Amino acid sequence: MKIEMARMGVFLVFLLAAAWQDFGTKQVSTELLWLSGTAALVCQSLSVLCLAFMKEAGAEEAVLPFFLNTWGPYLAGVLPGATLLVLSRLGCGIGVGDGVFFLVSGLLLGLRHNLLFLCGTVLCCGLFGLGYYVWSRMRGNYKGGKTELPLLPFGVIPGIWTAVLYVTEFRAFGA
Repeated sequence: MKIEMARMGVFLVFLLAAAWQDFGTKQVSTELLWLSGTAALVCQSLSVLCLAFMKEAGAEEAVLPFFLNTWGPYLAGVLPGATLLVLSRLGCGIGVGDGVFFLVSGLLLGLRHNLLFLCGTVLCCGLFGLGYYVWSRMRGNYKGGKTELPLLPFGVIPGIWTAVLYVTEFRAFGA
């Protein structure tokens, strides 16, 4: 349980630092992404080691199924980030930093929680963008629809919610 709390602590620190940078400069530093990615891999490796010791070095399960069961959801968690990177390369208005951010968050959260986090972030950003557009149109500013918004600051509230959900699910199911 302590490793899962540490994992969520790493995720929240990473999220807040990336959101702050994205809000201020509309980009996330490469150093922060590398540091957070390394921390995510360390957290997952420690989780696997803890599970291996709890299972008495794989006495019940062969090595490959054990590896796939412990790493699988987190490796699948990088799929939303990979999709965002592809969309970024296609010129869809998504930043590379956003894609790499969701790659790293997928290593920390797993597929299901990362998708939930991404959907919440896009929803918050979209609702704010719609409100800003309507507000600017009411004030006579017809260029409000051309404003680019940084994505990650809108992920703070869904990120905190996802982290709490992750920890409470982990505690409830005793996984």
